[in-house]
Amino acid sequence: MGGLWLSRQVIIWTGTQVYLSLEPVDPRDLFRGDYVTLRYEISDWESLNDCEGLADAEFEQGRTVYVALQVENSEAVGVCRSMNMKTAQAYGDLVIQGKMSYGGWSGNESIEYGIESYFVGQGSGIRVENGRDSKALVSIGKNGKSSVVGLMVDGQRI
Repeated sequence: MGGLWLSRQVIIWTGTQVYLSLEPVDPRDLFRGDYVTLRYEISDWESLNDCEGLADAEFEQGRTVYVALQVENSEAVGVCRSMNMKTAQAYGDLVIQGKMSYGGWSGNESIEYGIESYFVGQGSGIRVENGRDSKALVSIGKNGKSSVVGLMVDGQRI
């Protein structure tokens, strides 16, 4: 358990931080408090540029994919089955690793990054749910693994 915490902390300490736009849903856990389930705009794999014929391939549940991002505006610009720095620089500045998933929050084919839930202070979940402009501050390591650092709702950090 401590190893998982430490690996996430290393990503936070050493990774590149970007704000990713999201569409939150606010469930509550009676035993653990408020948390938000996060749906990222960059999760819609069919809307991304295809760098390796991925969009033409049959959807494959659980396939690891790499999404290239532009750091300046945190927009996804390409999705690939494999990613190296040369390919990343052709599509974007930074790479985030995810897995193809079917169902989940949207019920559609999407990409999940392992950062789809985040615990917030008691009573803060409703604020995130009702916010007009919600973003997650995400730290992305050199290997594409990511961790949520915090949330920004309507210009204020939660």
